[in-house]
Amino acid sequence: MFFKKIPAPIRPVLGLALVGLALWLVQQRAGASNVEETTADLNSPVDQFKPLERGEEAVLFGGDVLWTRDYRPYLKEHGADYPARGLMPLLRSAQASVFVANHEGPITKERAKCPPAKNWNYRSSTRNRKVLPKIGFTHLSLANNHALDRCEQGMLDTIEHIGSVGIATFGAGSTLDEAMKPALFEVGGLKIAVVGGMESWSNYRKADWGATDNQAGVFLLNKRQIPTALERARESADLVIAYPHWGANYRPVSKAQRRLAERLLKGGADMILGHHGHAAQEFGVWRDKPVLWGLGNLLFGTPGRFGHDKMQPGYGLIARLVVKNGKADRIEIIPIMVNNRLVDFQPRVCSVEEANGVLRGLVSEGTQPVRIANGIATLTL
Repeated sequence: MFFKKIPAPIRPVLGLALVGLALWLVQQRAGASNVEETTADLNSPVDQFKPLERGEEAVLFGGDVLWTRDYRPYLKEHGADYPARGLMPLLRSAQASVFVANHEGPITKERAKCPPAKNWNYRSSTRNRKVLPKIGFTHLSLANNHALDRCEQGMLDTIEHIGSVGIATFGAGSTLDEAMKPALFEVGGLKIAVVGGMESWSNYRKADWGATDNQAGVFLLNKRQIPTALERARESADLVIAYPHWGANYRPVSKAQRRLAERLLKGGADMILGHHGHAAQEFGVWRDKPVLWGLGNLLFGTPGRFGHDKMQPGYGLIARLVVKNGKADRIEIIPIMVNNRLVDFQPRVCSVEEANGVLRGLVSEGTQPVRIANGIATLTL
């Protein structure tokens, strides 16, 4: 009725104006209510975290790591640390005593491939293990959908090889008890447990990838075992972090992720930092707890399938958990460009302007404000 009273020549202009107003209101609701932004030089690189203050210590979290044959020509020409070289100043600036990531693909000489059959079945050279501590990794989750690409032996070899260079693994083991054991460490007087687990996808259940009392495998996150794992973690820690491998590749947060997040939080997790989908997903406060739904790739040696839509041009997230005076104080988040078709298999830092844009697009509704300043998002705990 309203439009019928308006002269016909004016209706299209008014319609476009109303659409623009609606989009602006959506953006304000999704962003401005919980985002405060300040910027310095928009062209400067975001290659450092802010120095820690007295009484502060930190834990660094990254997403998916995989050394594959696609790296070979680069490693041969430039050295074993080539993939990480562009990020090392940023990683070192975190001043983190602990660095957690997800290691995909077995480190093994085993050539047998195990089901479920899939297009991407990986194996990493045993030589590659030597570069992992040089990057700074201290704890690597193996609860992922490539851990048993080379069968049980390949997974057990991976645990042995990573352990041989002084890095702890979690999320997989020779029994369910071992696979459930969290990564445990103390930072700034705070005892922290990180529980690694994989979404219980049906094809991996059918292929018996889940660890049992008498079978090696990964920790599959199901409603029966989640409470047990989190309760055990709580016995040894003040802060329990769930670190799930979940979701769909190159896609926004799925309904299955949200259902699984409900179980993890009800089971006792204090926060969630997820991975698997290769591309960064939204972050914020959900059900009154901090949730980073998907950290995306960190150092992943495949070309990737980025760019199929505007939502996933190819960014990952690096998160620093800052502990202050014995308590979790804040999470600081920096995006990185990981699209190997654009960065030639060497992830790079973003400019302040680029980082601000990525972070604004990923902030979800929450009860706590997210401050975006100079390409870094800060979620106060």
